[in-house]
Amino acid sequence: WSYYGDLRVLDGTTGAAVAMFPGAAGSPPAFSPDGRLVASSQRGKQPTIAVWDVASGQEVARLAGYANALAFSPDGAILAGNWAGITLWSVDTQEEAGTLEGHTRGVTSLAFTPDGNTLASGGNDGAIKLWDVAAAQEVGELPGPVGGTYSVAFGPHGDMLAGGGNGAIRLWDVARRQEIATLTGHTDVVQSVEFSPDGATLASVRSDRTVRLW
Repeated sequence: WSYYGDLRVLDGTTGAAVAMFPGAAGSPPAFSPDGRLVASSQRGKQPTIAVWDVASGQEVARLAGYANALAFSPDGAILAGNWAGITLWSVDTQEEAGTLEGHTRGVTSLAFTPDGNTLASGGNDGAIKLWDVAAAQEVGELPGPVGGTYSVAFGPHGDMLAGGGNGAIRLWDVARRQEIATLTGHTDVVQSVEFSPDGATLASVRSDRTVRLW
């Protein structure tokens, strides 16, 4: 993936390209949880967000707008993206399903809970916001890492949330809105965080492409 050029989908084991979408690179792409769909946003005079079927290579949706962050709901039915706030789209109908407004600066990361009921968003304003997806309403706010939140991820049961920022990761008990721990060790921006399927391990990636396991 790059901001310009082609979007390539690689086999995670062999590294071989299994699909390529010419001229489709833009924002960091997002896969649906089942791996069937991939979405990316392209810059230009008329910015758009495109959704493709990975196996067939066919475009299945094209949405108006540009997003720096994208996330699919667990069932793949809803795509969230930060365009003039956070917008929720129905992938099937390509219509807006809701707009979430509350961040005072740009949104950099999005993540759904495993049940799809809650969306977390991290932003340059330093806040991590929690949203009720069905009601399109804010239901909570957590202070993110100093300097902004660049990545968010829920644990496999939805009860824990990780937020990565400038050199630190904060872990939260979602229900109690309480901080569990702060993980330090990175010396630069933490661009991505992800829990293992059992929730026992957290992986984090910093901007120099080093990976840490916690």
